[in-house]
Amino acid sequence: MNLYFVRHGQTDWNVQHLTQGWKDIPLNGTGIKQAEVLRNKLAQSSLKFDAVYSSPLQRVLRTAEIVTAGNYEIIPDDRLKERNCGEFEGKPRESIFNHCNIDFLDPVLNSSAFGVESINDMTARVRNFLDDLKAKYSEDANILIFTSNGVMLRSHIIITGDPDNPSQEHLPKFANSEIYPYKI
Repeated sequence: MNLYFVRHGQTDWNVQHLTQGWKDIPLNGTGIKQAEVLRNKLAQSSLKFDAVYSSPLQRVLRTAEIVTAGNYEIIPDDRLKERNCGEFEGKPRESIFNHCNIDFLDPVLNSSAFGVESINDMTARVRNFLDDLKAKYSEDANILIFTSNGVMLRSHIIITGDPDNPSQEHLPKFANSEIYPYKI
């Protein structure tokens, strides 16, 4: 199966380096333009999709609506929501990594402290989503998935390696409103 992941377009919080998580932040003008550029790229390609899934968060769903231009039904799925960042939502991203010596990316040390969704819980829901796709679609299906950076990172780790021991330094940097193909 061919999966095509798209990170949502830019938001003001992306520009300000603030933690978004489940806060429902809209796209900014740049984010809308980014989605329009991707829409035009896909319209010029020969790619056709058997299904389109999206996080229900407005920054992601709006990106999906712009990119697909009404040509596909968009299936919202809560499992594609960004990681719930609890008390750190709306705060600088560095505050998560510099707080109380808790490594929020380590599957052994991580818990749900400060209302942050544990990395193990997030990994489980992303794995569940991917397993459902495998069960539902043929191996030659093309699935377009709109989500956020954290879900894309979890998906990358699940698809390409060991989710319990990811090498953080080798993880990709996902740009806003760009498409990233994977085969599962």
